[in-house]
Amino acid sequence: MRESNEQRAGESWGEGAVVLAWDEVYRGLANPENGSVTIHEFAHQLDYEDGGYADGVPLLGQGESLPARKRRQVEWTRVMRAEYEQLQDRVQRGQHGLLREYGATSPAEFFAVATECFFSRARELKERHPELYQQLGWYYKQDPARWSAS
Repeated sequence: MRESNEQRAGESWGEGAVVLAWDEVYRGLANPENGSVTIHEFAHQLDYEDGGYADGVPLLGQGESLPARKRRQVEWTRVMRAEYEQLQDRVQRGQHGLLREYGATSPAEFFAVATECFFSRARELKERHPELYQQLGWYYKQDPARWSAS
């Protein structure tokens, strides 16, 4: 492990640890539409479940048949890749959108940023990125747009 004095809002380690800066946790609670370090870092923990490294593809289709899991994987990959590339394009053009720019840095960060948005700005995500919302809804087995105030 490498030691560093770098300030961070949070970290998620493949061994299962999550480290959060309390001021960032409070900031996320006060203004959830600006993102949540707590949701973000726990999304990384879910991402680690399928093999110990974060790649933006969490363990998909547990309890489903092998053909169903393969179909889920293909659809997940199609949607996530397209949305990730669209975010990268927007960031390169200097355009702002619903998803935070940090999500354009890697597929793992995209999954975490999309998860933040899914829980904190659900209605907007459902309206502006319906396929992404659908994939996250299937994965989390929730429909937060149904009860969110965003």
